[in-house]
Amino acid sequence: MRPPAPLPPQLALSAVPLDALTRALRLVHRGDLPCPFGRSDLLLRGLNALAERADALFGLEARAVTAVLTTTVAERRAAEGRERALRDALARAEERAAALEGRLEELERLQGAEQGAGARPERRAAEGLL
Repeated sequence: MRPPAPLPPQLALSAVPLDALTRALRLVHRGDLPCPFGRSDLLLRGLNALAERADALFGLEARAVTAVLTTTVAERRAAEGRERALRDALARAEERAAALEGRLEELERLQGAEQGAGARPERRAAEGLL
């Protein structure tokens, strides 16, 4: 079975800011955005970003609009949570890498000092032979 084709841009809610989606959802719950609604209903309520991409919502009853918006908001928040977790993990990994790099530099410095101290008697012995 083929995967579904991506939605055309005018149907995709992925480009709509999260605050516009939550605001629309709130308006539908309160009954301040009657369903089914059209583009002008969204524009009159300042939901311009949603109005540009809400073709999939036009003509739907309140329960369907609520389901679509709730799902979209939940997916977006979950994605933001995953992104935040990844950013935090990356920051911790970078801190650990910096700490390990500092330890490696210290180890190399100590090994160099040990080699320098160990080489001195050999150098002295070689110098005495010459």
